[in-house]
Amino acid sequence: MAGPGGAGPGGAGPGEAGPRGAGPRGAGPRGAGPRGAGRPAAVLVTGGAGFIGSHLVERLAGAGHRVRVLDDLSSGREDNLAAVRGDVTLTRGSVLDPGALGAAMEGVGAVFHLAARPSVPESLSDPGGCLETNGRGTLNVLALAAKLGVGRLVYASSSAVYGDLPAPHAEDAGPRPNNPYAAVKLLGEHLAEYHRLSLGLPAVSLRFFNVYGPRQSAGGAGAGVVPIFADRLARGLRPVVFGDGLQTRDFVHVRDAARALALAADYAGALAGGGAASLPAVFNVASGRSHTLLEVLEFLRAGRAPGGPRLEPVFEPARPGDPRISEAAVGLAAGRLGFAAEISLAEGLAELAAPPGGARA
Repeated sequence: MAGPGGAGPGGAGPGEAGPRGAGPRGAGPRGAGPRGAGRPAAVLVTGGAGFIGSHLVERLAGAGHRVRVLDDLSSGREDNLAAVRGDVTLTRGSVLDPGALGAAMEGVGAVFHLAARPSVPESLSDPGGCLETNGRGTLNVLALAAKLGVGRLVYASSSAVYGDLPAPHAEDAGPRPNNPYAAVKLLGEHLAEYHRLSLGLPAVSLRFFNVYGPRQSAGGAGAGVVPIFADRLARGLRPVVFGDGLQTRDFVHVRDAARALALAADYAGALAGGGAASLPAVFNVASGRSHTLLEVLEFLRAGRAPGGPRLEPVFEPARPGDPRISEAAVGLAAGRLGFAAEISLAEGLAELAAPPGGARA
């Protein structure tokens, strides 16, 4: 299972200081859990062979962590971990399998829970399957982490929990999930909060907005608009736009998303201290700027080699349930986690649109 790819309490404004974990900011957890003592802890990434997960694994391994990955490879790919294959222990298994989950989590200092069915359309056609994997699977991870005394846990939620609420979407706004995927992601947040407040598990939830970047699949029901557009342009096909193309999304590059996860683990480590119950534990991960789908298309065209045909979009009827405007409030993440997106949409899309050999590694 790969993590989310496309798709809480307030109390801090921009610039307010929050608790800090030990070690370099954004390098991942240090000294976490029962075996931490001053060196990079062993960490578990569920869904670590997926789109976001594999970028997080690379970041953690690069910081010297002993990284374990639990992934059933239903949507993740072992090739996504090629750059760190010798530094990572990959277990093919599911968070629904107590044996596989227990073996992967034993002795780790931190858990990043990204394993999920990431598709809204799939959740509509199979809500029970979505609840089983994204709901029971998340409960399995949280319950075991609490039992084993894991030092910190970061849960990948989704901006889908906001539904059709007016933008900008702030963490303290009442969520309005309008599909099973969103509802179960919100359930996961509540389960994380229960385990934090009642069982002492230092857990943080991140609401990812539209994450994009290398390794994002253009196929499947949960595919994002960026890889779909890029794939069709690369194959000389006209991109398909549902609606008028003026609907907006808040895009954040996957490398920024991986950095946010590492920063959230730093923050989670301090939630075990006294008075932590009053601290926020749900954060948006986004750029704080929205762009129309037609702007995305123009950025991708601009990054392509000159001389090719200009492929105009094909407009199809808008899809039910798609929000018109999506834009995050990002002050809480900036103030508490120290997170702000660094890669602009123009830069990130130029990288994706570059011809083979011209893209940045």
